[in-house]
Amino acid sequence: MIDDKEAEIKEHLEAFKIFDQNNDQKLSKEEAKYAYMALGWNFTDDELNKIMQEKGKDNLIDFDGFSNYLFERSKDAEIEEEIMETFVEMDKDGDGKINAKDLKYLLYSIGEKFEDEEINEIINETSSTNDGYFSYKDMVRLILQK
Repeated sequence: MIDDKEAEIKEHLEAFKIFDQNNDQKLSKEEAKYAYMALGWNFTDDELNKIMQEKGKDNLIDFDGFSNYLFERSKDAEIEEEIMETFVEMDKDGDGKINAKDLKYLLYSIGEKFEDEEINEIINETSSTNDGYFSYKDMVRLILQK
């Protein structure tokens, strides 16, 4: 039985080959854009430029770079999904924000003990709104250091 990663690699390769118009085993930015779209990923021009810079060479990307980027993004998406689930559990009133009391309770439940001043400092440093709360985006940025 083929494992999930092997099946994904096979799917990546199929899309890569379809959009490798000149069969040079490399994709241009435009070809990569459509290959990624065929796999369900829609990247902005800025994101594609970054992908081509990080994973490609001379504005071309080979299969390894193309596929590796998808695995990295998939891992980030899984982590963000887990963070969102945690955030929803913490957000007792469902307003999309976490307050100091909720954060302190969460940290205490995983064995971390912080003083109120430390909790307030964490919130003040991570909150993009400076209102004593932090949002899901703030939480993702804090955890993933984005």
